[in-house]
Amino acid sequence: MPMLIESLAGLAILANAVVYGTDVFGAIVLRPAIAAVDDRTLTQSLGHIHRVADRRFPVIGASGLIAAIARTGLAAAHRALSATVRDNDVVLRPTPGHRAILLDYSAVPSSAMPRFQSSASSTP
Repeated sequence: MPMLIESLAGLAILANAVVYGTDVFGAIVLRPAIAAVDDRTLTQSLGHIHRVADRRFPVIGASGLIAAIARTGLAAAHRALSATVRDNDVVLRPTPGHRAILLDYSAVPSSAMPRFQSSASSTP
């Protein structure tokens, strides 16, 4: 799953780089170039550019957004599934190439353990 998470992150970065790169190109190259033409040519050129971009860019932008959301969800699920709680022990399952970590809280007195109270059960 880590490879899938990293691939989705790369896709999201690449899709957003295409969108931002196009904006930078327009600001640095197109604006000065089009400033030198007459109004009719300016209107026709920019109208055609926007017509082409409006057909292609929604796919790129949507794929970047979907990849970012999917990557976030998979990373959260992977993190949640990586930890197993068993009595007083917390075992983090290793990812490939890493060793398992065992945290043993059995020697700690229960009075020293933090107590968490949910906000739903608290009284005002």
